[in-house]
Amino acid sequence: MADYVAMLPATKGQVFRDAAVAKMIKVYRAPIADEQAKAVAAYISPDTGREAAR
Repeated sequence: MADYVAMLPATKGQVFRDAAVAKMIKVYRAPIADEQAKAVAAYISPDTGREAAR
């Protein structure tokens, strides 16, 4: 999953990140609860989680 998150374009907005998390859940069967999806989308935002984790 980390590779998938790393390849997400940083210039896309919140709607794109929400869709990416939905794809992680539906297509890749990521064990993310529906109520956690928004938090995950916020975490992979380029101005929060990914950049801070590096």
